[in-house]
Amino acid sequence: MPHIKKLLDNQPMLKLMPHNSDSVFERFKVTLVEMMWQGLGNCASKMFVDKDDNTVTAFDEYQLISANVCDLPTPTLDQWVSLTFSSGKTVKARIDDVFVFSAMYVNEDVVKSLGKEMCIALDVALAASGCEAVVEGFYSLVNAHKKSGGQSNEVLVHRAMVDWSLPQPVSCPDTMRAIADLYTKGDKSHKLSKHRLLVFVDARERASRYLDAMKTARLLTE
Repeated sequence: MPHIKKLLDNQPMLKLMPHNSDSVFERFKVTLVEMMWQGLGNCASKMFVDKDDNTVTAFDEYQLISANVCDLPTPTLDQWVSLTFSSGKTVKARIDDVFVFSAMYVNEDVVKSLGKEMCIALDVALAASGCEAVVEGFYSLVNAHKKSGGQSNEVLVHRAMVDWSLPQPVSCPDTMRAIADLYTKGDKSHKLSKHRLLVFVDARERASRYLDAMKTARLLTE
């Protein structure tokens, strides 16, 4: 990214080169461990929520002894962890992603532990990432347009982007009406020719008329 390269030019001591990735990522892992096990930034009690989405207050009263991944009777998209405390109490909880990522921006102790390089990398990752379903949805849209065939890659890209960006047709009747006019009438100012209107016919009726015409022509020639 240009602004990251510029930052590195101005601060050459920053560990933003590829060969620094292992050491920077190690700070990230150490920070998570300290947040959970050593109370860094007083985050432990808010890092996890139980099945009712309540914070695990046992962190404020007891020492965490173990944390093991567990399965719930009903499968979920979240990974659940069985937390065991010094009191013998066990709580099934999941990580509160929103709180954890927020802490990496606003909690001073956490930010210092991460280091400037990891904060930059985290910021880039969160800004550039997205739901995989969105990517798959757009890919499916492009594939749907591709099936009609006969268009160049440039036209395919433009059609997919227009389809993706526009709302549902029922939500914008005026836009659809204007598009229909461009399709049927064209636009000389944009050098758009009007399209040929489709003629819908019954194939069987047309075949029947063709046979009748052939019979009539044969009778006339006899």
